[in-house]
Amino acid sequence: MIDDVRNLHYEERIKKFNLMTLEKRRHMSDLIETFKIVNDCYNLKSDLFFTYDEGLRRGHSKKLYKKRSILDLRKYVFSNRVIDHWNARSGACVTSNTINQFKNCLKRELQPETHG
Repeated sequence: MIDDVRNLHYEERIKKFNLMTLEKRRHMSDLIETFKIVNDCYNLKSDLFFTYDEGLRRGHSKKLYKKRSILDLRKYVFSNRVIDHWNARSGACVTSNTINQFKNCLKRELQPETHG
């Protein structure tokens, strides 16, 4: 712990050091895992987790379809909770060629603006 920020609240420390909140870091981790699954970085079939949105609606070419869920339990499963965040990313991000390129793009999209 840095002495001069010891007494600051979490939000103030985040702002002072221009860091991402825990919530944003969790979103980022979910999105990185989604990228790995969608791009076959694991020996998993992506269709076990996700269905592509074939509706050709607005958005990028790797848009995922979100199934409706009645139970709250289903809403919070990884393969369901990440879809809105994935679909909100830019086409340049989701079509990145490498994981590092994707991570850098995510940082740019999720990092708060620097203030001075």
